[in-house]
Amino acid sequence: MCWWTPKEQDRTLTRLQIRLTMKNIKICLTERWYSWEEARVAAMEDEEVDLYADLEKGQSAYLPKELTEVSTLSHGKVRVRTDIPQEETFETSEQASLNAPDAQIRENVAAETARQEVRA
Repeated sequence: MCWWTPKEQDRTLTRLQIRLTMKNIKICLTERWYSWEEARVAAMEDEEVDLYADLEKGQSAYLPKELTEVSTLSHGKVRVRTDIPQEETFETSEQASLNAPDAQIRENVAAETARQEVRA
């Protein structure tokens, strides 16, 4: 039977907590490294990304080939246009779709405010 003093118990718990924290930090850093490595490999395979560009000399790391426009036809198929010149831009007819995240945030805030008013 082992009799520990309160100080010994406290030291043991502290050591266990430190080891647990170090283990969690290692897991987090390992996940970040794998994510970074996957992104680096994807960038190496992408023709529009130049990982070896010298940014200090003004070289661009992003080299877009051409703009594309995606439109949905009435029967559900998608058509992609790649013949748009780079100087030309296009406007979407559905500006609401661009603001959808903002609308969702406003809706969530309104719902949370209503819940708090009901509780009060």
